Amino acid sequence: MKQKKPVSRETIADRKAKEKEAASRSSAPVKPLRRPEVKSETVVISGYRSDGQGIARLADGRVIFIPNVIRDETVRAVFADSDERFVQGVLDEIVDPAPDRIAERYAPLAKFPLGNLQFLPIERQRGVKTAILRDQLTRVGKFAPDSIVIEPPVASPLDWGYMAEMAFDLADDGSILIPESGEAENDLRCPIAAAAINAVLDQFKFEPGTGLKRVVFRVDRDDEIQLILLGDSERPEIELETDLAVSVVYAGPSAVFVLSGDSTILQDVGGVSIAVSESSPCFMNPAVYAPLFERLDGLLPPVVGKRALVLHPGLGLWTKWAAYRGALCTAVIEEESEADDFLVNMEDEAMASHDVSLYLGYPDQVLPALAWTPDWILIDLTARPLHVNTVDALGRAGARHLLVIGDDPAASARDLARLVQAGFTLKFALPFDCAPQTAAFGCVYYLTGKA
Repeated sequence: MKQKKPVSRETIADRKAKEKEAASRSSAPVKPLRRPEVKSETVVISGYRSDGQGIARLADGRVIFIPNVIRDETVRAVFADSDERFVQGVLDEIVDPAPDRIAERYAPLAKFPLGNLQFLPIERQRGVKTAILRDQLTRVGKFAPDSIVIEPPVASPLDWGYMAEMAFDLADDGSILIPESGEAENDLRCPIAAAAINAVLDQFKFEPGTGLKRVVFRVDRDDEIQLILLGDSERPEIELETDLAVSVVYAGPSAVFVLSGDSTILQDVGGVSIAVSESSPCFMNPAVYAPLFERLDGLLPPVVGKRALVLHPGLGLWTKWAAYRGALCTAVIEEESEADDFLVNMEDEAMASHDVSLYLGYPDQVLPALAWTPDWILIDLTARPLHVNTVDALGRAGARHLLVIGDDPAASARDLARLVQAGFTLKFALPFDCAPQTAAFGCVYYLTGKA
């Protein structure tokens, strides 16, 4: 296994640019603050922002963003007036609702950072996400509308109860602050959380004064629960007593302590076993990957016997996906601290017959040093965006097939545009609904290189 240690990408020019920017800020005149005037206006929703918020125009031509609205609805919005070109509004009244608007099941969902679409039927939600994807590709990526092929989105097997991880704040008395759903059906307190999480929510209460701030619930492939306790103390100041078969991990500012069970859970992600440590993000909707993989198998050329290079491999899901289909896989990890979880997932029983090589370094360092040309390159943009040096190296690598996985349509559109400039052609985008009821979704993009 060949390894290279990462080096700093910051050049002298970069540092000078930062110094110049800092100097210009320090010399800029200070503007007096004024209390903004609160206004309201009736507008028509014309489209969606990448986070699912509605877009409209005020009477003076400025753009306003409003959450919890549907395209073509007429609404009254309240906003703090300012001199900015873009204004953030709050929905005050739906003057003319869309005909397919439905009642919200879980009001607290509107406060989640993933966005809110639960006021639409599930099919219409996926239509909104497709519209967001197309808009970002045309507006941000500058793709010609007639050149974009968006496959029908992959539906989640579960519309509710799919979240394998949920985080909750703690009250002063140590109880878990759970936003109630207000529903009697199945006594679900948090309808988007997995049933196994909801089943134990009311069975935990912590003593006050322990320094705990939040508690994260995770569910593994066997519906077993792991708790990650987050606090300010370096060491846990709690005594845990429970009859439940749970793993409990305390994560302080600089150290982690396993109080019960294991610090790692196993998830079944579309038939792929993935070990997730307490410091790594888990897959919030692992069930959606089975239909996603099935669709990809029908859309993509076979990878059996091909050399596949995986950039930003994370926990190793897409490396395993390619290896299971017969590809000869090599992964590139940029930071040594990211290697541990990846290596754990490469060493399980299912990978015993697959030999995966690993390089430590930046892709623009590794690609020119390879003694072979990759047939496939897989890039997981959910871990980090593409660096300009990586794009340049990819353009020179000679790969015939490129698979890009992203969860931010705006950032992905920018990276895809740079890849096209480097010589690749976008063939199709396949969105998958990893977060029903919200505006979040994932997408797999397939590009081809020069023949």
